[in-house]
Amino acid sequence: MMGNSSIHGTVIYDGTCNLCHAFAEYSKHFDNGQELLFIPYQHCDLSSISPGLTTDMTSKSIFFIRSDGRRLSGARAIYESWKTLPGLMGVFGAIMSFSLISVMSEPLYRVVASRRHYLSRRFGLK
Repeated sequence: MMGNSSIHGTVIYDGTCNLCHAFAEYSKHFDNGQELLFIPYQHCDLSSISPGLTTDMTSKSIFFIRSDGRRLSGARAIYESWKTLPGLMGVFGAIMSFSLISVMSEPLYRVVASRRHYLSRRFGLK
């Protein structure tokens, strides 16, 4: 993963999706310590960030790559990234990242992810 030791994780998201972009911008707002790196999968060398990570994988799901190289996807990736943030966002991320909760929320994540471009238009996200 990138050479910056202050980065605790890298979030790989769909840069063509306005909903995904809004998530990244919203999360950046809370990332006072700039501990997360947000990168659209279209603008990076995925294999240098996480060996084995492919464009096909990242076109279907958000990914969070920890500084130790562990890779998480879907709802768990969102919650793990939020855990690094200060304040209530970090607390919410910590609660939601418990295995049972994140597993139970994965079906909802999959529905939203599969309809993300429609939802972006529906919510007027630009």
